[in-house]
Amino acid sequence: LSKCEAEIRSSEDVLKSLAEDKIRALGELKRVVELRDASQNQINMLSEELRASEEKINGLKLIIESSDKLIEELELEKNEITELSGGRDNISAERDAITAEITEIKLKIIETEKDVENLIAAAVSLEISDSNRAERIEAINQEIAELNFKNDEIKASIQSVNDNITALRSSCKEFEAEIISFTE
Repeated sequence: LSKCEAEIRSSEDVLKSLAEDKIRALGELKRVVELRDASQNQINMLSEELRASEEKINGLKLIIESSDKLIEELELEKNEITELSGGRDNISAERDAITAEITEIKLKIIETEKDVENLIAAAVSLEISDSNRAERIEAINQEIAELNFKNDEIKASIQSVNDNITALRSSCKEFEAEIISFTE
């Protein structure tokens, strides 16, 4: 019986170990399935990126083709323009002449604007000067009137002083005459 019990215990230990191995195997299987699913998702995303890149490449090829055609057309037009205009040298000379004319016109415009500004400033100055002149004339006339009044007052004072002097002379002469008459 003890032998049977030992075998049962040993079988139980083996069974337990097998159960643990089964759990580990199931965990590993789950991890491998998850890795496979993740890899499949990456493959799908990369396939989508590849398809999108191919579409972009095809679009860029179309753009390149249309650009090449446009460049050819522009080259033809450039050649026609060169033939019609007599060459680049003539165009460059004409462009330089036009640029010089434009620069000269711009300078004349600036000079004219400055002249206009100066004329406006002069007009404003004249307006101020005219309004100030009227005020100055009025002030000067008022000063002249005041000076004339003061002059008349001074003349009256001088006349009064002259009258007093004449009166004093006359008094002095009378006093002298009285002194002379006393001394005789």
